[in-house]
Parts: sequence; C-alpha cells; structure tokens
Amino acid sequence: MSSASPPLWPALMNVKTAARYVDEPSARAFLRRVGKVYPMPIRISGRRGEVWAKTELDLCIAALSGSDATILDAADVL
Repeated sequence: MSSASPPLWPALMNVKTAARYVDEPSARAFLRRVGKVYPMPIRISGRRGEVWAKTELDLCIAALSGSDATILDAADVL
C-alpha cells in the first residue's frame, strides 16, 4: 500500500494543467484537440485568461469512454 496521496486537481485549469490532467504530451497537443475532443475554454478577464473546468473535462472523458457516470471523482461527493 502506497502512502502517496493522489494529486488534487484545481476546479479551473490553465492549458498546461489541463493537458497534464487528460494526459496529453504537451499543451500544444492539447490545444490542437480543443473544440474537437476537448471542450472550449472559459475566458476569464484579467490575468487568468483561458481556463478549462475540471467538471467539463471529466464529462468529456466520460463521454469518450462511453461512461454515463455522473460522479467521476470521490472528491465530488465529499
């Protein structure tokens, strides 16, 4: 049994974090698939810029895998 905790992902992710979350090899590779495989970003004014919502990425992953699960992470129910 490992004592390492699973990573905690933020609710809103910049492009690099979103790419890591969906296991794309780079932010550039992730961006090439945005609007085709992955959802469009949310635009936040100011320094934050474009971000991806974890819940939207989770729904996208569920759809790609053919899952109809609505609870995708144990943290969602805590």
